[in-house]
Amino acid sequence: MTASLTVRFVDSEQAIPATLWEACLPPPLEGRWWYAALEQSGLEEQFVFRYAVLCDGARPVGIAPFFLMDVPLDIVVPEVLLPLAKGLGHVFPALRHQRTLFVGSPCADEGSIGLLPEVDRREAFFVLQQALDREARRSGCPMLVWKDFPDAYAPDMHWLAARTGLFPMVSFPGTVAALPGPTMEDFFRRHERHAPTATQEKIARQQPRASPLTRRSSNIPTHPRWRRFLRCFGKRTSMPRRNSSVWTWRSSPR
Repeated sequence: MTASLTVRFVDSEQAIPATLWEACLPPPLEGRWWYAALEQSGLEEQFVFRYAVLCDGARPVGIAPFFLMDVPLDIVVPEVLLPLAKGLGHVFPALRHQRTLFVGSPCADEGSIGLLPEVDRREAFFVLQQALDREARRSGCPMLVWKDFPDAYAPDMHWLAARTGLFPMVSFPGTVAALPGPTMEDFFRRHERHAPTATQEKIARQQPRASPLTRRSSNIPTHPRWRRFLRCFGKRTSMPRRNSSVWTWRSSPR
């Protein structure tokens, strides 16, 4: 293990050169446009977005997006114990949430860390884990999670776990869907039957007007992704709250 790599932390995607974003996290990975959208989507009450920049000397060679979140503990409490957990949470507010540092994105299916081709991944992961562990302690996070990294990372993650005390956990299930055409709009047109029912739309309209959930941008009032989100939100789920500006950014040309 060499000591050539160091880590510095920045608070915005704009603090990282565009050329580094393009080299480290090119499409189809979630890159600069993705994190610009998240930063400008009114999610400050839920997430603190930050970035670890790996450097070789003075030269930046990698990007590791991460975020801080107060995870509601009731999403992991068994249903039968939920009333008790909520009651204890009223008496002891600290029991309602656990501050957690997540490596990755809150709104992506898989986590990604971008490195220039010449960077040794295991060295980078080891240096990154040490720096993030210190940052988690400084930020009051008793838990650090590398969120939803794909199987391609498995050998390096097992190597890292054996040296740092990390351990694997099964994540929430995901879905892989075949696209019937070359664009996402083809997919949404085919699945229009999944639009919200009248009852679900009524429930969505009854949400408090000040809630970020119900603030809609006038130019996408019926965007399929927004409707699908409204349909799913409100159930007992770990799905993050989002307002419609997320879809404005994701739908705009880049």
